[in-house]
Amino acid sequence: AFWNPALLERDGRLYLFYRTGPKLEGLDSRVALAWSDDGGLTWTDYEHNPIIYPTEPWEQRSVEDPRAYKYDGRYYLFYIAAQHRDSGGVYADIALAISDDLLNWKKHGRVLSREISKGWAKSPVIPRSPSGEAVKIDGEFLMYVSERPFVSRADVEEQMIGHSKDLVNWEFEQRPFLVPDSTNIATIFEVATLTTNFPNSDDMVGDVFYLTPSGEWSCGEVLYDKKNPTEALDFTPYGVCSWGGKIFYRGRWLYAQGWLERDAIQIYAAPPRERDRTSAR
Repeated sequence: AFWNPALLERDGRLYLFYRTGPKLEGLDSRVALAWSDDGGLTWTDYEHNPIIYPTEPWEQRSVEDPRAYKYDGRYYLFYIAAQHRDSGGVYADIALAISDDLLNWKKHGRVLSREISKGWAKSPVIPRSPSGEAVKIDGEFLMYVSERPFVSRADVEEQMIGHSKDLVNWEFEQRPFLVPDSTNIATIFEVATLTTNFPNSDDMVGDVFYLTPSGEWSCGEVLYDKKNPTEALDFTPYGVCSWGGKIFYRGRWLYAQGWLERDAIQIYAAPPRERDRTSAR
């Protein structure tokens, strides 16, 4: 099975990072890489896949769910590592690998201790530009961590914000950034992606996966402002839940999705528009 993909672009080539494993949403996953030189129509799988596989005791059950960013000529891949939990289930830790060429990756360990996460932290989302660049907000990188269901089961208590100057060393605090309401959102599963650095705008737009008051899972979009990046300003129930982030490529928005078919990943493209709010930068 293939799912939870992420897209980056380098020198005109599209790179696709994806989770692969024996069962959709199962354990024993690896992170693999493919690329396309024709805008996503055809793909070449990297012959040395997987690029991320278990090498540490705390990764023994799975490495999964890549989220990729570029910054200052380097590439940062945050992923989830799973380890067997004696009391049942698994631990889930956020880990980091760094590359200079997108092919060879050096692991830098876990970015969030279990003392803070209580053994479960997923969905590490850093605001990024339309081209996939990690974006500093008020002089630092922020990481939004929303999926921590084994801790409190209360959305606003689970949500955390990480702070970093270099994308490697992080400090975390419990801070709500999306509060459920009785009208649209009953409970939040995760904030899936955040995009910002639009021309002449401080907007920051996020995809959110949530449960409606009627009990249906849905995807929506939430609006923030970079000047106050943890206060949601607006919400729409229309979204795409692009877990690996959207990218503006060759004049149109792209995102990848991998839940619809067990053995396929789909690339979705928005129709080109004469006037778009962004540019590839």
